Amino acid sequence: MRSCTVMISTKADGQNSEIVREGEMELFPRAAKIVYHEENALVKVSLQGENAEVIRDGDYSLALFLESGKTTAGKIGIGGNSGEISTVTHAIEYKIAEDFAVVRLRYDLLIGAERQKMELRLLAKVK
Repeated sequence: MRSCTVMISTKADGQNSEIVREGEMELFPRAAKIVYHEENALVKVSLQGENAEVIRDGDYSLALFLESGKTTAGKIGIGGNSGEISTVTHAIEYKIAEDFAVVRLRYDLLIGAERQKMELRLLAKVK
């Protein structure tokens, strides 16, 4: 794993947020693993081919398993309780170079009858 700076942009139902964090990454021609800390959590984003995983462990937990064009099951945990969620993946896009990775994930997060439109963008660059 190589040290990197990660710029994270999230859009949830049209609301944007952006943060910059220090992290680590491992890059391959058609795969990547990016790890960074949020205030109260560790986030791991893994990409391989047409699949992506977003795993968050901390004040709440989240496990998303994304497959382009498919609906997939995931998990969420808050305050000691856990439950099932689903994602409808619209796009998994990324570019990997020798010293950086650009990632864009677009999906709908389904929690019960609620649907939240999500977009996650990452730019990870070696320090």
